[in-house]
Amino acid sequence: MAYVSECILSAIDLKPLRCVAKEYKTSRSLFYEWQSKGNKVIELPSNLSSISRNLTQGRLLLRFDTLTGQREIYERFCIRKPNPKTRALKFKDRYVSRNPSVFYFVILPEFCYCDELTISKEENTLEEVFTIGNRQSIIWLNIEHEARREFHLEFLFYGPDELEFRKRLKKEPEVITISEEFKIKFKGIRDLARIASGFAGTIGV
Repeated sequence: MAYVSECILSAIDLKPLRCVAKEYKTSRSLFYEWQSKGNKVIELPSNLSSISRNLTQGRLLLRFDTLTGQREIYERFCIRKPNPKTRALKFKDRYVSRNPSVFYFVILPEFCYCDELTISKEENTLEEVFTIGNRQSIIWLNIEHEARREFHLEFLFYGPDELEFRKRLKKEPEVITISEEFKIKFKGIRDLARIASGFAGTIGV
C-alpha cells in the first residue's frame, strides 16, 4: 500500500467566528529540505526527529505538486468562547487520520496570539508556534502513526490586540530562497501561511 500523507491548512475567522480549512493528500513523500549548497531539494527520512529539526529551524519544505484537494474549502465548527467571563476564545478540533502522516496547520487572525500552555499535547506529535508577519501559526506534526488515529487538538487564543501580540512575538521561520524550478512544487511555512490566510472570507456566511 502506498505511503499517504495528509496536510490540513486552516485559518480562523473572527467575523463570523469560525475556522475554514482544506485537506490535501499525497501518495508521495510530503517532507523535504532545501540544500542551498547543491541547489537542490532532498527528501527527508520518514522519522519525526529529522522532520521536526527542519520544522523547528523553519527550513521544512512540503511537496505540493502531487497534492490534491480532497474536498473544497469548508468550515470546521471548532471555535467557541469557553467562558463568557474571559476574553479567551478556544480552538478545539477532533481530527481523524486514516493515513500514517499528518501535518495540521492553523493560522490565527492578525494580531491574535495563543496561550502556548494550552496547546494540546498528542503522543509522538510535535507542536510548534511561529510568527509570520502579523499572524501566529500553530502546527501539529505526526509521523508514522497507526492507520486510523484520532487527534484532539486545542488551544486558547486572544485578540486582536497589537500591543499584546508584539509582546509575545515568536520566532519567524527562515525565508527559504529556492530556485524558480522548485517554487511551484515545494512550499515553506511562509507559503503555507499565505495559502491558509487566503481561505478567510471565501465561504458565504
